[in-house]
Amino acid sequence: DAVAWRFLGLSLEAGNRPQDAVVPLQKALTLEPVDGQEETRWALARVFIETRKPAQAIVTLQAGLPYAKDKTSSYNLLGWLYQQTHHSNEAAEAYRQAILADPKRPEAYLQLSWMYAQFRHFDAGIQTLREGMRFVPDPASLKLQLGTIMVMGGHEQESVPVLQDVIATEPHNPAGYTTLIINYTLLSPSYDQPLQIAEQALKECPGNYLIHYLYAGLLFRQHRQDLAQPDSAALVRRIR
Repeated sequence: DAVAWRFLGLSLEAGNRPQDAVVPLQKALTLEPVDGQEETRWALARVFIETRKPAQAIVTLQAGLPYAKDKTSSYNLLGWLYQQTHHSNEAAEAYRQAILADPKRPEAYLQLSWMYAQFRHFDAGIQTLREGMRFVPDPASLKLQLGTIMVMGGHEQESVPVLQDVIATEPHNPAGYTTLIINYTLLSPSYDQPLQIAEQALKECPGNYLIHYLYAGLLFRQHRQDLAQPDSAALVRRIR
């Protein structure tokens, strides 16, 4: 009974026994029709990942790709697995296939562009994200990563309107503020603009630790020469 074997494997996985789930899931695959194996293959790939066998997870996913209903998710996971095993070219191709399967989903654009950025191919990452923004209905996550990779790649001035748009669209998302704060510190020796953004961020995201940390650091750097003065006690308390 393929269903029974699959549910046994899923139960063992859910019970934190992934190594014991492998055989039931493999047994289910031998009994299921090839066009009905997607759930089982995903589960088997997961348990291979959990047991640190990425090569077996890759083989499992590849075998089911011709029959996968959700090819985008399969290619995304395949790309991630190739990255974990240091096969960057194969990872990039898997992400491109994910984009071709469904260009309206943001995940593959994000993963592919970030992989480019990790290898310092910043322009390729920027181009990937700009392409995604043409198709993805809600490109907010792409825009935030675009601004981030622009900063990483030395396009600080170009990133400003991108990050400002992120903040305007998502005023309670701290990531846009923190990236823009860091960007402004790279653009100018003055602390006025980053401090202004940090104060705005504290109002919108008062519970975010990184914003508090950046704000304290900016205050310290701006007033470093004044901290030894007798009247600096209030400023020191504010920074602390």
